[in-house]
Amino acid sequence: MNSDYTLHMQDGVGIVTSSLLDEAGVHHGFTTRYGGMSKPPIDTLNLGFNRPEPMETVTENYKRLCRAYDLDFDKLVLVSYVHGNNVIEVTARDCGRGIRPECEPLPDCDGIVTNDPDVVLFTLHADCSAFFVADMKHNAIGLSHAGWRGTYGRIGQKLIEKMHSCYGTRAEDVYAVVGPCICGKCYEVDRSIGEMFINEFGDGNIMREHENPDKAYIDIRLAAEDGFIQAGVRQEHIGHIPCCTYEREELFYSYRRDGRGRTGAMGAFLTLR
Repeated sequence: MNSDYTLHMQDGVGIVTSSLLDEAGVHHGFTTRYGGMSKPPIDTLNLGFNRPEPMETVTENYKRLCRAYDLDFDKLVLVSYVHGNNVIEVTARDCGRGIRPECEPLPDCDGIVTNDPDVVLFTLHADCSAFFVADMKHNAIGLSHAGWRGTYGRIGQKLIEKMHSCYGTRAEDVYAVVGPCICGKCYEVDRSIGEMFINEFGDGNIMREHENPDKAYIDIRLAAEDGFIQAGVRQEHIGHIPCCTYEREELFYSYRRDGRGRTGAMGAFLTLR
C-alpha cells in the first residue's frame, strides 16, 4: 500500500496530497486547517456551512482554497453528507449544488462520480475519511465521504460500481486512496460495531481491544483498503494518507477531539485536468 504524501502550502492555504494520485494525474487534495479566516475555536479554514459562523466567512474560505490551488469555485459540487453509502453521478449541470445557497442541494448521497472535466467533486470531513477513486483509462473519477457507516456499507466499492455502470470502469484499472481520518488507535466505538466489521471484511486486525469490554477501537482505513482489494482493485493501486485527524491537532479538525460547536470541517476535492 502506498502511503507517501505531501503537505503543500500555497498562499498560506495548506492541503495534503497522495503521491499515488499524483502519479495517476488527477488534481486532488485534502485540506488542513491552515489558510482561512475563521475565528477560534474553529480557526482558520473551516469549510462547513453548518458551523457557528457567517456563511460569508465560509464562502471566502472556499474561495481562498480555490485561488491557491487553481480550482474554479463555480464548478464545485458537494455531497449532501448523510452518513450513508449512496453514490450518484454529477455533471456540469450540478455545479454549485451544496455550495451556493441559490442551488438546490444534491439528493441524499455521500459519494459522487463524474467524467466531466468541468466538475470539481467535493466532500467534507471532521474525522471521517475521504475515498478518492480515479480511472484514467476512461477519464472518470469518484469521491466519497466515509465514516464507519459508509465504510461498513462499502461505499468505496459502490463508487467503482457506479463508475462501471456510467463509464465502463474496471476495478483493476482504478487507483484508490483513503484520505486522512481518525486512526485505529483513537477511534473508539461500541464493541458490537467492531465485531460487525470483522464479520463483514474478514479481517481481525480491523478491531483492537479496549480496556472497557463493551468498547473497541476500529481502523476504518484498514477496512477501506480491505474493501478495495475485495472489489478487485490491484494492491499496488491502493494507498492512504497516513495522518490521524484526532492526533494531528495542529493540522486537522476533529469532531471526536474537540466536540460539537468547537470543530470546523476539512474538505476533499478531486477533478480531472
